[in-house]
Amino acid sequence: MLNDEQFLTFQQLFISVGLGLIVGLQREWAESPIAGIRSFSIVSIMGTICGLLSHRLGSGIIYLGISGILGITLIEKISLMNKIKLHRGIVTEVSLLTMFLIGVLVSTGPIILATSIAGLLTVILHVKLELHRFAAKFSKEEIRSLMQFVAITLVIFPILPEKSFGPNNVINLQQIWLMVIFINGISLIGQIIYKFKGEKDGVIWAGLIGGMISSTATTLNSSRIIRVTNDQIIYYSIIILTAWTTLYLRVFIELLTVSPSFNVTLPLLMLIIVSSFSIILIWEKNHSQISENNIEYKPTSLKVALSFAFFYSLVIYLFAFMKDEMGSNTQSIVAFISGIVDVDAITLSTGRLVEKGIITPQKGHQHLFLALFANLLFKGAISLIIGGKELFKMIYIPWIISIIFHAGILIYYFF
Repeated sequence: MLNDEQFLTFQQLFISVGLGLIVGLQREWAESPIAGIRSFSIVSIMGTICGLLSHRLGSGIIYLGISGILGITLIEKISLMNKIKLHRGIVTEVSLLTMFLIGVLVSTGPIILATSIAGLLTVILHVKLELHRFAAKFSKEEIRSLMQFVAITLVIFPILPEKSFGPNNVINLQQIWLMVIFINGISLIGQIIYKFKGEKDGVIWAGLIGGMISSTATTLNSSRIIRVTNDQIIYYSIIILTAWTTLYLRVFIELLTVSPSFNVTLPLLMLIIVSSFSIILIWEKNHSQISENNIEYKPTSLKVALSFAFFYSLVIYLFAFMKDEMGSNTQSIVAFISGIVDVDAITLSTGRLVEKGIITPQKGHQHLFLALFANLLFKGAISLIIGGKELFKMIYIPWIISIIFHAGILIYYFF
């Protein structure tokens, strides 16, 4: 009869063999010239044995096993390259080393981690073609944008000091950069969704993603296209209106993230409903005349991220400073100008100030909807000045209706 320790040892060996068989089966199916189902099973067992022996002989036995795996795979790699005179990758070789370490992990624990890694390794090995096709879809600029997001998230953010200073201690470099990550993350997700979904599924998706990235930039981009081509006015007007509607949803998500207690659900919902109704009316009347086009969205840049960080810091500093030094009229002017320049900055800064109790929720509502009102006025002006009269005719009524509702909300919160 086996005691508990012996039973656990045999259990670890069987698990190790099973994991080796699973990963090896995939390599055998892929016809790897380096290693197949037997090699992976043996390497996995070898890792578990080394892990068990390390309890008595020390960790040196594990390093010896790693050296052995590296030596064998290197010799086999050189031999294979001499035979077929063809450069190959090192996926199977690295997988063998990983399988050895998985075997070690089975003996040292936790076993659930070892099985998860083995499963993940099998999936990665098996979806080679899908991963290559996925990577090939991205342009050089989009890959650069993704790498920049990785840099601002995993390189810059961890080294920033978490220390508050300035009026009412509202300036915190780490929190400011967290907002940069948040905004860039939304834009990057929008770009990826449009890359794999929007280009195929048309005008509504183009508007939704445009609103996620920047409703102002989408309005400007669409207006420029109409100015140059004088074509597809209905198509681009729906994109513009959809982007405007998506902005309200974006603002709601941003405030829900940074200031859950700051309740703006009802007024934003009213604006979403009014704006959506306008889109439906135009769509029902004109959808038969729409032909699909592709909208080009520029990837998020580090320059944009730094500009946002500066402007966000400036806005939150000014509001905290003016709370003690200046009147509410000056704050309203700053909110209005901020809305024209960057709605995200005023939204996030207002949410943070309300959450910290530096300004009241009523003041927060005034600042937020004044900024949204200014932004709507500015986008309407872009449509008229850059897009021309024909574009403005398409969005004129929805724009006026939204202006009226914005004005009503402002009257409610100011008076």
